[in-house]
Amino acid sequence: DICSGAGHDAFWIADVAPSAMIMCPCVDGISHNEDEEISSEWAIAGTNVLLHAVLETAIIEN
Repeated sequence: DICSGAGHDAFWIADVAPSAMIMCPCVDGISHNEDEEISSEWAIAGTNVLLHAVLETAIIEN
């Protein structure tokens, strides 16, 4: 689990539609900085979460 106080666009869109954020850890915990880096493994994992959420939503809606 990752605890985040980040709002980003999800904070504002939540007023009109359900929203969520997919959080992936950064190398050495450095975030929102020029030195921010994410491993390929975590990028792939985050992308898979998004893919499966979209597919599940599309199946439920149709």
